[in-house]
Amino acid sequence: MKKFLCVISIIFVSVFSSGQYKHGLYGVEASGGLLVNIGSTYYFGDIETSSFFGQGSTNNMQFYGQLGYRHTLGISPFRLRYSVLGGRLSGLRKNYAFKSWIVEPSIVAEFRPLYNINPELGLYIYTGGACTYSKIVFENLTEHSVRNLNTFTPVLPIGGGYLFDLGNGLQLGLELSYRFALIENVETNLDGFPFTDRGKQISQWVDGYYTCGVIFSYQF
Repeated sequence: MKKFLCVISIIFVSVFSSGQYKHGLYGVEASGGLLVNIGSTYYFGDIETSSFFGQGSTNNMQFYGQLGYRHTLGISPFRLRYSVLGGRLSGLRKNYAFKSWIVEPSIVAEFRPLYNINPELGLYIYTGGACTYSKIVFENLTEHSVRNLNTFTPVLPIGGGYLFDLGNGLQLGLELSYRFALIENVETNLDGFPFTDRGKQISQWVDGYYTCGVIFSYQF
């Protein structure tokens, strides 16, 4: 009996210490996982005039947090991710400025391009669909006027990242993405920028924003 318990203890310790919990005792892919993603947003659209890290670029930077569930589609390089992102966007140019709170539910498909080479390699890319609710405060700095808007905007999320396995189902990594608005008009936008002014079309760029964050994941 003592020998039996000793063998079971050795197997239990070796499984968890080697990180095989991520794929199960017999190498079966984990069926699901929770994730937390936190980092910075960077708005790109009509109300920005600077390049990345250029003068005034900090006016376009805010923050976000994301909670999600990842589901593996069998033993394959594909996974589905269901998540909700919340955070802020902002922008500033000569005559206009805006700040907003956003909430964005999304469903994306992840693909691991190196899976067939080595399933342990954590590189992944993804795309899917999302809808961004924006609570916008828009300012016309020339006329000293403020407008408050609530909008829903369909967006196309495109991104990727890399997860490092820490063992016992825990992973830590970095993720980058771009959210591209599929529609922009007076009622549907991310920045509240007027689509026309005195009968002339002045909206030139389809709205969008980047994210860069640290991602924590737990596989089970």
